[in-house]
Amino acid sequence: MISDAYGRTKSAGGKLKMRALAVRAEGGEDAAFAAAVLLREAARTEDRALRVLVAPSAEERLGVAVERCALFVEALAPTAAAVAWGDVLVQGDALPAEMAEAHRSKLEPQYHELQKAHHEALATAPTLSAVAVRVPAARDPARALREIDRLLAMFPGEFELWYLRYQSALFGGDDAAAWDALEKARELEPDNVFALGAEFVLVPRVLPLAEAERRLDAAYSLLRRPGVQVEPDTCLCFAIACFSIAERSGRPQFHYERVLEAAEAGAGAEVDRGDAKRDLRVARALAKDLLAGRKPTLDAFYRAGRGDQVAHATVEERKDPIRLLTGARDRARQRYPLAA
Repeated sequence: MISDAYGRTKSAGGKLKMRALAVRAEGGEDAAFAAAVLLREAARTEDRALRVLVAPSAEERLGVAVERCALFVEALAPTAAAVAWGDVLVQGDALPAEMAEAHRSKLEPQYHELQKAHHEALATAPTLSAVAVRVPAARDPARALREIDRLLAMFPGEFELWYLRYQSALFGGDDAAAWDALEKARELEPDNVFALGAEFVLVPRVLPLAEAERRLDAAYSLLRRPGVQVEPDTCLCFAIACFSIAERSGRPQFHYERVLEAAEAGAGAEVDRGDAKRDLRVARALAKDLLAGRKPTLDAFYRAGRGDQVAHATVEERKDPIRLLTGARDRARQRYPLAA
């Protein structure tokens, strides 16, 4: 029964790959991106196939690792391929050298060819390379954007490039272009928590009220699903989205309650990146004040150990603690360009 399930899952991945190749054959940038989405989904299917097996053999593990890496190479996703190549090497250590080399003999030259093309392409992007591919630090953001677009034409399956495209548009004040790039990044990596958090922040700004609330409702269901591992950063972004939409929704109390739930979920997470948990304590205090009919004050920041944010706040942010919380979040995205 288990082997049947494994076979069905592997077959599903094979069908996704065949669809991807057919779509790519249509030609054009849209087709190349659509093919990359299918190929990366096929790679996730390989993961699911391996989990079907109770005790996979070393050779089965290596076979899946090789296929996953090959799919990322086919998707023109050099970063994901590089991570997957590491797994190929690790899984190969459990087998005789000759057997491991035989498994990866076809993949290895293809993988190294992709990495060579990627390195050569980055060498033609001096503005990005000078700041270690961090758009907010680029001296010439417009040139950096042109470099990103040129790289995307070559590597449409590269999540990191689409995320950089989102950041570039966001810092340039173009929310619509930022949303489009972020949605593409999320198509490539639907489970990426940083991209999900970034989406939360943009939802109230780019979508009509009804659609924004629908998106947040779906996100709320995901965050509260038993067994789902949440990042404090993602919960913080969700809380900020709830604050942003609360008043115009006509049901502010409902959204403030969700801020409290997001703060609770984030506080219980095992991991913490940066100051997300402390910022969630700020969000919780602000929401409690609003629910109690009190005017929020900067004390929420001081009590949560975030007096540094008050010290660097603008005059307008000091007058509006919720605006300060959101502004601090935007500044954090500029300092840490690969975080949501």
